Amino acid sequence: MGRYIVRRILFAIPTLIVISLIIFAILDLAPGDPTSQLPLTIPSEIREQIRESLGLNDPFLVKWVKWMQLMFINEPLHSIDSIFGTCIGDCENRARIISWSSRAPALDIIWQRLPQTLWVLGLAFIIGTVIAIPVGVISAYKQYSAFDNVGTFVTMVGYSVPVFFTGLLAIVIFSVWLGWFPSFYTTTHVVDWTSWESIWFQIEQMIMPITVLSLFNAAALSRFTRASMLDNLNEDYVRTARSKGLRENRVVMTHVMRNSMIPVVTLIALQVPGIFAGAIITEQIFRINGLGQLLIVSIGQSDVPMVMTLTFMFAVLIVVFNLVADVTYGIMDPRIRYD
Repeated sequence: MGRYIVRRILFAIPTLIVISLIIFAILDLAPGDPTSQLPLTIPSEIREQIRESLGLNDPFLVKWVKWMQLMFINEPLHSIDSIFGTCIGDCENRARIISWSSRAPALDIIWQRLPQTLWVLGLAFIIGTVIAIPVGVISAYKQYSAFDNVGTFVTMVGYSVPVFFTGLLAIVIFSVWLGWFPSFYTTTHVVDWTSWESIWFQIEQMIMPITVLSLFNAAALSRFTRASMLDNLNEDYVRTARSKGLRENRVVMTHVMRNSMIPVVTLIALQVPGIFAGAIITEQIFRINGLGQLLIVSIGQSDVPMVMTLTFMFAVLIVVFNLVADVTYGIMDPRIRYD
């Protein structure tokens, strides 16, 4: 297993390099640059000087190599210095990826927005997973029962209806008509853990986005869990375990569920990067000042460094959690050997 992990990590490096080249090429070919946001009264000579200072007139490969140096060397070194309080190399004059719109380091802005995304979307993913697995297991064990029929209906609706529709519907019903929850998420609210009023306001504004995303996340996972359980319930080893006189709870929980959870856990690991992809829509609906909204705003402002950094971070998460999924699959199923 250790050799397999090392091989996958070594293989991930050229994969990420190719991904970075593709992302950089697409965004470099996209129309717009920071000078397009400047007032029309600025002379063309000044615009050209700004383009030259930002390196926009450099050849494509030169710009890509410079960005690669910043992304793979300078930014990791800065993160290490920030975490451990060290100063590796020329830390004071180290170049960083600068956002064109805010003129601040892109990763610093991302770290500031990350807690908002994790609070809402991370909790939604956890709650959706906790709900989906029991629903899928019970639906499979009680196939075609009332519970299974209701669960199938709810999950099909939750998976079929897009998040932007259920989000707007929740705002109309629970905020506009009933007035139970705030319409939008107040990102500037700082939770005072000594004040129940402050804590309750934070809970109130998190309920709707978490509920909408939890329903969407749980819908697909519960159907997958149900299908995996049904496949194993009809296997010969289940009939053998029952014929030996084992209690039904032990047959289901120890034998069937353990084998059924192998592909489910793998799917959960692969869905983790989807937390940040789902942020793009959900954060726009509920006005959550997280990574999704940052990406949309950066695209609108033609802030290529910020868009490039966010997109590449999503790609890194996908590569990392693909490795986590493969390793988890091997750990849970001893029959699988990668070495």
